[in-house]
Amino acid sequence: MNESNSTEPERIESPRNFPRARIFIDCTQTYFWGGNSGIQRVTRNIANQALAMEHPKCDVIPVIWVGYGFCKLRQKIGTRPYILVRIRIWIRDRLNKRPRVKPSWPIAKLINAIQFTRKVLQPLTGPFVHWMYRTLEFLLSLGYIPVRFLFGKFIEFQSRDTVLLIDATWGHDDMFKTLFDAQKKVGIKVVPMLHDLFPLTLPETCESITIQYYTQWFQAVVPDADYFITNSNSTGIALTEYLEEHPEIRPLPITYAPFRLGAELDLLDKGLENPQELQPLWDTPGKAILAIGTIEPRKNHSFLLDVFDLLRERGVNVSLIIIGRVGWKSEAVMDRIHQHKDLNTRLLHLGNASDRVLAEAIERCDCLVCPSIAEGFGLPVVEGLMRGNQVFASDIEVFREVGGEHCRYFSLSDPTDLADQLENWFIEKDRSPNAPRTDFQWPNWKQSAEELIAITRSTARGLRRAERENAEKLGM
Repeated sequence: MNESNSTEPERIESPRNFPRARIFIDCTQTYFWGGNSGIQRVTRNIANQALAMEHPKCDVIPVIWVGYGFCKLRQKIGTRPYILVRIRIWIRDRLNKRPRVKPSWPIAKLINAIQFTRKVLQPLTGPFVHWMYRTLEFLLSLGYIPVRFLFGKFIEFQSRDTVLLIDATWGHDDMFKTLFDAQKKVGIKVVPMLHDLFPLTLPETCESITIQYYTQWFQAVVPDADYFITNSNSTGIALTEYLEEHPEIRPLPITYAPFRLGAELDLLDKGLENPQELQPLWDTPGKAILAIGTIEPRKNHSFLLDVFDLLRERGVNVSLIIIGRVGWKSEAVMDRIHQHKDLNTRLLHLGNASDRVLAEAIERCDCLVCPSIAEGFGLPVVEGLMRGNQVFASDIEVFREVGGEHCRYFSLSDPTDLADQLENWFIEKDRSPNAPRTDFQWPNWKQSAEELIAITRSTARGLRRAERENAEKLGM
């Protein structure tokens, strides 16, 4: 671990004097902005499970950052933005006619400005300065009283607290300052979660703004983090390899702990606004191939379309269902989809599918294909295997880690390899239509949250034990 992150000896207490351990789970971005893909799905499910968790050894508390401090999450998170954010978006769309952007949160900025001025004046003395200081304190209270009315009182950190940053925390410099101040003064553990490192390792697949924000976040959080949570061992290895190449950011060794993300669809009980949207899935002829994921370069949809075209040229009776919103650098792929001769018959693209539609598509399909160039975890692999589907996955490390012997793997060097495998498998399936489905076990979101807390506790205990031992050696 970084020596600069070590707890100072005078803060070390005996175990009998320790307060009850608390694990805080940040879910700020997803709470305010909603969403149902990637990080948002992970954050929503972990936070919602944490709300109901009663752990015998520690308190597990999902929290949101409100500009001045952290407050406890009061209710489950959904996929829609927070009501005040929705109002702000509505006003911006209709009055300003500007693109939707993140609001500036004026209360938070007012608080930050007052705090900065207070820090400048605090060392000074004199009646006027004292009066000004008290005035600033009053203005500060006016700034956060509405926040406390909406979200409750702020968290006061204690020595055995751990803060998990599992949500997207880009641009929250005030949050980082508060956390790392508490790390140095109180001894809390600050633990970011790494979902992937693609803006650093595969920048050609990302938007420039994503690269910029991710790089700033990485350089702000990674140097002083106590340890890291990852969604797979592959992501942990990627982090280690990147820091090995960039020791100026943080020298090795580091500690990372992977855990398994849940995979059940938590919004299945939401009713369909239009039940007819399911019919095109069942109208697709022949064997159905399903692909799940945002349309962006890393997901490699162009490769999948090449495979589909090869199968059709061979006369294979097959359809392709693509579920995923339109992402970045996707113009060429979307043009190809829109101009395809089989569009809306054998080729479907569902850009905003609910969990109910996704479950129906998994039920309809004969197999699921994941042609990604790289992944941090690969949730579609697990979603397909859990429901008994045969999954064909690109031969990358993380898919081997997650799918093991349950998947069939193909090379990305030539679409012929996958086309051949699919054609042969369709023949096998016709010969043995009643063959047993894949037997695959994976944690649900409740079990995933429990696994995360167990790993967090054991890792934090190990680090604190090492800190006590170091403190005892220094005291000798």
